[in-house]
Amino acid sequence: MLITVLALSSLVQPSDFSTSTPGTGTRAGAQAGPYLETGYQTVGQVSPVQIPSNQFYLLGATSYGGSTTMKFAVNASASLDIYVVNETQFIIFFLSYIFSVPLSPANFSVYHVAGARVSAEVPLPSEGEYFLVLFNDISRRTAYAEIAYTPGPVYIYSHYSSRPAPVGITDYGIQNSSGAVTPYEEEISQVTGNAVVNQVKVLSDQLANFTLPPSASLQLNAMLRVNTTSGQYDYWLQDVAQLFPANNTMAFVDNLWNSSAILAPVDQEYLSGAGSVHAIGPPLNESFYAERTALFRYALPETLRLTMAVSHTAQAVKVGFGYMMASKGGRVPSAPVIFDNLTITEPQAINDAAIIVNGNEGTPGGDFFDAELVFGGGSSGASATFLKLDSVLNMDYVLANGSAARPTSLYLFGSNTGEVSSNLQVTRVSSGFHVGTGLVDFGQSYSPSASFTSVTCDPASVLIGHSTTCVATVTGADPTGIVTFSSSSGTFSSRNSTASTLSCALVKGSCSLRFKPSSAESSANVTASYRGDAANLGSSGALKLNVAKKASLTSIACSTASAKAGAPITCTAKVTGYFLGGTVSWSQSGGTGSLLLPSDSCTLVKGRCSITLDGTAAGTVVLQAAYGGDADNTGSVATFTLTIK
Repeated sequence: MLITVLALSSLVQPSDFSTSTPGTGTRAGAQAGPYLETGYQTVGQVSPVQIPSNQFYLLGATSYGGSTTMKFAVNASASLDIYVVNETQFIIFFLSYIFSVPLSPANFSVYHVAGARVSAEVPLPSEGEYFLVLFNDISRRTAYAEIAYTPGPVYIYSHYSSRPAPVGITDYGIQNSSGAVTPYEEEISQVTGNAVVNQVKVLSDQLANFTLPPSASLQLNAMLRVNTTSGQYDYWLQDVAQLFPANNTMAFVDNLWNSSAILAPVDQEYLSGAGSVHAIGPPLNESFYAERTALFRYALPETLRLTMAVSHTAQAVKVGFGYMMASKGGRVPSAPVIFDNLTITEPQAINDAAIIVNGNEGTPGGDFFDAELVFGGGSSGASATFLKLDSVLNMDYVLANGSAARPTSLYLFGSNTGEVSSNLQVTRVSSGFHVGTGLVDFGQSYSPSASFTSVTCDPASVLIGHSTTCVATVTGADPTGIVTFSSSSGTFSSRNSTASTLSCALVKGSCSLRFKPSSAESSANVTASYRGDAANLGSSGALKLNVAKKASLTSIACSTASAKAGAPITCTAKVTGYFLGGTVSWSQSGGTGSLLLPSDSCTLVKGRCSITLDGTAAGTVVLQAAYGGDADNTGSVATFTLTIK
């Protein structure tokens, strides 16, 4: 359910409501509220908007202090009151609007001007969120306005800036380098949260209904954007491991909330999956989609992987909620268990759909376009106190273009969820981000360093059919993790596997595999791709390996070495080499006699081919078989001397 007016959502499961009914009414994405607003939309150019009389249009901006400014230009059909206000000033403005209490602009604004054509650059000296407000209270008619502005990045501390908070790792699309804040955007088709939980014990789990036993949650949260021919819709996704440490059990829960507008509902008519839509009663009157698995037993140390994958057609978006788990340090399955395949049907044609991380804007519903892997209370806005927690977290992406990636920058607290903890801290370690008891640093962020991957093979030139050892070396900030070798020209092998794509784990910055070329092209491309780790960005390197053809050897055997003229003689060419193909050409290369060749060539089958010939004139005949070679083998020639009587 929502915790604040800014649509700070909580994980909710069907069992949290004694009477839950499917949502009805307006479809997903419907706007709500007494005024026109776009939440934290921060685009550089806004299409012409219609502002009815005595209503206002709102755009958000962020300041991290210093010399931050908001640049904007407005071209309207009627005079407007145009304000730039901070959060506190906006609350004053909004209350005065609701209760029709007149206020002097000097008392509640950073900047104010009245006019139809206005351009300005307004300093935003204090850290926090600001709003550009276009209030149509001067004219008595609807105003149409074109707006262009540069708003700055989202303000990540608008939901949480102190304990309690969701604690773990979060990609806000914000990179802070020595105070210089740079927003960025990623389009993601799959996000995976990786956790190794060595210890967990929850002392208390403060719920509104005091549900027992105490529980905690590990949440993978992300925002789905769906662009259709009629507009954009934003959905908040959750894939959650709900932990009950008192009896070593867990369940997996998913949620979908509509963040296309403040308090926007979801509609069962447009959703199809294992779960169902549930309603939250007054005063919020919101709805959400949820599914929950049965309880599983776990045994520490427990490896957990939560995954959400998105695909789409022109008519529907599919979201696969899945998990992988391995108890007592066992091997993690190679593929996730998909416990809910959710289909979102849109009445309009879908142009694209992806999980979005974007530090330039928030959703109209007031949420962040972020990706979070965080610990908190069990559900329903709970605040958990941990007696023990020893866990290491990492997060991986598959980008919309199909490439693997790690987050560009990570903060140590989440924002979109309402489940929190009051006593957790995060530190970066070589294997990821360690979460334990303590006090989280809200100001700390980590951006991985650039890494460099190189490939060498020994020997550097190899004969087709033979192998070489290829080594990937990664330099950076003590890189750890996985390197994936790939080639379209051969196979890699380790102790237990052989494939054209194979991975190995870095040890002191390097790892190796055996490589066997599959064809004797002039060179074989060998690529090594490093996935990155908590301290290092991914990188790749490549090598062109010289591959030489196999030297073939041709020999001739005939049914007889001497025959009368006109008597048939069968001769067979045998060629040795590497998976031979091609043909053998036959000819008389010398001698005093002569012969008749019914065909001047034959095709090799398993390295052999034969012809039958006749001697036509007495004497010696030198018969020649010439193998022309193929892609992997050199050519070779053999002769055989026949006597024709």
